[in-house]
Amino acid sequence: MKKIILILSISALISCKKEKLPPSVLSIKNSVENLHIQDSLSKNKIIHAQHSEKDFYSEIKNYDISGIITASDFHTYDESNEIIQRPEPIGYIGTDYQRFHIHFTRIEKNIKNPYEYTVEGKSMVKNIIRSFKGNLLIIKSELSKTTNLPELRQGFALCKVEFKEDAHLSATGIFKGDLKVGFVLNENKEMQYDGIGFNADSFSNNRFEGNWTSFKTQHSKKVRFGDFRIPDSGDLDIGAGEFSPNPKYWDKGWKYYILSIAGETEKDSDLGKKMEARTWWK
Repeated sequence: MKKIILILSISALISCKKEKLPPSVLSIKNSVENLHIQDSLSKNKIIHAQHSEKDFYSEIKNYDISGIITASDFHTYDESNEIIQRPEPIGYIGTDYQRFHIHFTRIEKNIKNPYEYTVEGKSMVKNIIRSFKGNLLIIKSELSKTTNLPELRQGFALCKVEFKEDAHLSATGIFKGDLKVGFVLNENKEMQYDGIGFNADSFSNNRFEGNWTSFKTQHSKKVRFGDFRIPDSGDLDIGAGEFSPNPKYWDKGWKYYILSIAGETEKDSDLGKKMEARTWWK
């Protein structure tokens, strides 16, 4: 497991006095404003170098990447070969890092075009839930060997994404961007979720970078999400060993996530974990 070492700084303590945060989070802010994290496994971390990249685009059509995007668990492919439960993606919308939730309810490969997938799901921002439908199209794929795991091939599929919400509802729009899906092929050439390097600080998968544009105003906001880490997260993510939201964004939807990993009391932690475990899309 990854361990977090929190170091208190005087500047963080001073800034806490200026902000009107709930008492239960003041000590959390004091501890993580100038966060220094050490991964307890970093000293024994194995670096899986890649080489011999191969264009895999013509072959990716013979596989189905939907199971990678919606995987419930995956193998780490290290000495322990641990099975990890994959959590829901974490994300944000806008330059103020407002919490963005997304859940895919259906991803289905197009029979007529093996590079295209039909997608359905739901998103949530500030407790407002909206359904969306759309598609993703694979535009690039590569495959590489790994020096430490010669029996595996590590690859990715880069997809263009377009998801539309219901234009008849308020606060709806369209998502457009790129989704990078990481996978491995085992010795039997079966496609699985890429869990190689899970214990590395920067581990992430299913990384989306794009924008949401309002149907009504045509105003766009950037949207980023991913598994375990969020791309282009600026000062939102102050964790080195794992994703850790900056307490300054406590009121931007990150309250319960912060409590779940750094609650001052057991009651706070339990509340955070309970709220984070909600199946809000049902």
